[in-house]
Amino acid sequence: MTWRSRLRRMFFVVAVPNLVVFFSLAAIATATVLLTSSPSAWLPTAIAQSWMVTNLAPVVAADLTISALPILPALILGWMLAGNIHRAIKDKVSVNDLLALLGWVIAIPIVLIGVAWFMLWDASQVYDLSPPPLGNTIARALVLHLAALLIGMGPRLWRALAKRYKIPRDVVDGVVLAALSLLALLATAAVVLLVALAVNWKNQALIADSFPHLAGLGLFAVIGLSVLYLPNALVAVAGILLGSEFHIGDASVSLFSVHLVPLPPLPLLGAVPGSASPWAIGLLVLTAVAIGYVAVKKRPSFYQAAASGVAAGIIVLVSGYLTAGELGLYESVGLMVFMAAGLAVVWVGGIGLAVAAGMAIKARRDEAADVSVAAAAEATTEETESSESTEAAESSEIIDAGEADEASDDGAVDYIDGELEEETSVANEGGSQGEAVSVGAMSEELIDNLEDGSFPDEVPGEDDIEDRIGTATHEPSDGDANNEPSVEDVDIDNAEQTAEEVLPDSDNGAQEAAENDTEASGVELADDGHDGQQQSNEDDKTGKDTQ
Repeated sequence: MTWRSRLRRMFFVVAVPNLVVFFSLAAIATATVLLTSSPSAWLPTAIAQSWMVTNLAPVVAADLTISALPILPALILGWMLAGNIHRAIKDKVSVNDLLALLGWVIAIPIVLIGVAWFMLWDASQVYDLSPPPLGNTIARALVLHLAALLIGMGPRLWRALAKRYKIPRDVVDGVVLAALSLLALLATAAVVLLVALAVNWKNQALIADSFPHLAGLGLFAVIGLSVLYLPNALVAVAGILLGSEFHIGDASVSLFSVHLVPLPPLPLLGAVPGSASPWAIGLLVLTAVAIGYVAVKKRPSFYQAAASGVAAGIIVLVSGYLTAGELGLYESVGLMVFMAAGLAVVWVGGIGLAVAAGMAIKARRDEAADVSVAAAAEATTEETESSESTEAAESSEIIDAGEADEASDDGAVDYIDGELEEETSVANEGGSQGEAVSVGAMSEELIDNLEDGSFPDEVPGEDDIEDRIGTATHEPSDGDANNEPSVEDVDIDNAEQTAEEVLPDSDNGAQEAAENDTEASGVELADDGHDGQQQSNEDDKTGKDTQ
């Protein structure tokens, strides 16, 4: 987009709201001149003066100055301008667009104020009026339009600009917090003003009766003027709730004292009490509640709270500047601006800092509580694991002890069985020295004979084979009956072959082999921990292998 198109677009963004208000004022001025049967020469003067009032420029006539003007028309103009700006830049905008927009926001009101000022200067040659001071007039108009620009840009765009130019976001959030806090204070002030109007309705009736023959258009004008000054009254009550003073000439009103002089005959001023009530100071609680509610809801940080205090002071300062001024014979009307701005800093910033500190303390306590809970949970977990490990160790010790007892019991039985078996073997050896030998002994003897190359002198007879088979073979148990063959099922040829391979040198050698075999069997039974039944099964298997 070129600068020409950019300037043309932004021109209409700023000019349209101003032109709409200008032509609306022209229509109202024309209707007023026609309804009052005033000379048509007054029309240009009425239009110019209306535009000045809308931009909060002072009105000077017959050596009287009215600069404490109603701000409702100015608020309407600012609201229209801010809304149009926001609609134009809410979706997409560049820095150059903002620069063009800023240029038109400054240029257009200056041009329109200049035109109106020259119209009033020309009218001053005929009528008893004067154009206002040009510098003060332009300053007020620029403050109004720049405030509309700042509001129309919105928090989102301001945050983006702050990020672009490396400004802390807390500054923007602090300004938003200050604006919300003051809006809450204005809402509270509206409630207080409504109650004051309801309580002091008799004063308003007396003011209305002070106007002779007030009816029709005059009554409408008085009521309309009170409505136009209603935002001014809200600003004044808000300042009073902050603890400041509101002055109308020599009269002063605050929560602590009230000093009155004859006031302008405006029904709205009938809400001013004649004296300060002792409980009026308690209205400060409403201020704390209104500002504290916003602070608690937004939960500002310390930087945001500090920025909100400064921003609140600036906003109150600007508002006091726009609403204060002269009102004819009342030279000073409005809040004590600097006092109100300082109190706004204290209220908004102080409450924001207090809330931030409370949130920080709460966060630390929650963190400490979380740490305590985590430590307790960890300790509980460790205790549970320790108890489980202790129980497991105790169970393991019990199991090991049981196994050791069982092993010792089995060893005792096997040892006894081994002694019985040894005694049995010795008895058998005493009856016959030609008993059968174990497979291990026969195998070793056979291998030794094969290695030495010696062969037996005589082959055992068939009767000796049968005797040896009968001696080495025991009766099978019930459990082995199904799995092992009986003596009768043994292959005789294999038995004869085994007998031919067994070559005992002498009866003494056979007896020693049998004794060694018996001792080895007893030791094996004692080491392996088998019961008596297992020993019998092993003997059966040994006999079968021998066959």
